[in-house]
Amino acid sequence: MHDEDEEKVTPGFYVSRPLLGLGLVILIVTVGVVSFIQAGGRQAITKSWLGWFLPSFSLEIKSSTPYLPADGNSIATIDITALDKHGKLIDGSDIQVGFEQGQGDLTNSANTPTNLSKQVILRAPAQPQIVTIRAIFNGIRETVTIEVFDPAPPAIPALKAPADKAVITTATPNLSGQGPVGTQVEAYIDDQQNTTFKVDDSGNFAGPLEQAIKRGQHSLKLMSINKYGIRSGASSPITIEVRTPDPEIDLANLRLKPNPAKAGEVFYIFVPVSSNTQSVKLIIENTPHLLYDRNKSSIYSAALRAPTSPGLYPISLIVTNQGGDSVLAENIASLRVN
Repeated sequence: MHDEDEEKVTPGFYVSRPLLGLGLVILIVTVGVVSFIQAGGRQAITKSWLGWFLPSFSLEIKSSTPYLPADGNSIATIDITALDKHGKLIDGSDIQVGFEQGQGDLTNSANTPTNLSKQVILRAPAQPQIVTIRAIFNGIRETVTIEVFDPAPPAIPALKAPADKAVITTATPNLSGQGPVGTQVEAYIDDQQNTTFKVDDSGNFAGPLEQAIKRGQHSLKLMSINKYGIRSGASSPITIEVRTPDPEIDLANLRLKPNPAKAGEVFYIFVPVSSNTQSVKLIIENTPHLLYDRNKSSIYSAALRAPTSPGLYPISLIVTNQGGDSVLAENIASLRVN
């Protein structure tokens, strides 16, 4: 016989319903605790409890450079800062510094700055490698990595186009050639750096000059530069001749509105030009006024104030192409002022 508030669990075995409910609660709590611990909860609880009883610290390590040449002489300064939980700087005598990976000459700085706990000096080894330096304080460990690279300069790039003595009709000619993979190629016009090209995974580069060049003859040479800032020697210079056309003014569609204009009041000018135009200036009463291509449509315009005295005023234009070569179009229109 059994009570009505007992639950049959297995044949011949009964458990009271309150006890069964308590068992289920214990089982659910146990599974939850185990899952929490497996998910890292134990570490979180440990840190939380230890935070009440143990002092907290922060540790930071930095290098003055991410790269060093493998020359056995170059140095990097390693700065280490340790702070207590109040932000107060901690003396670095108890901070352990050493190599996690690689090798080199590591010494304490004779003049550690007052805002640092410790400063050490790394002298580069003579062989390329990855050097990792660690700092340890009160169980906290931080590292910094420095790449020690081969200081040999990259190979000199080769220019494919344009050819020597080429005649070019654009102020920003296209260049193409080959260079070492992982480098950039610098183009120099008349010994002045003009453009930097990225070398692709096949060792090729191509693109227009970034800075327009004027008409006439110019020297062109190339250099490679790697990510460490090491440049190659220069390629043999070639000569190119730039013969850009003059910019053209569409006189049939040049507009002055209103014309005649009232003395001292605003009038508008619209000057259509060819696409190789860089700038347009209007000259009236010997005073230049810059016009603007506001819609990027090669129509330069401005709102200007008319002269204060009635009369007929000639207008001239200075039109400059993309290479910086200018032409003067004198007395191409007139503004009548009433």
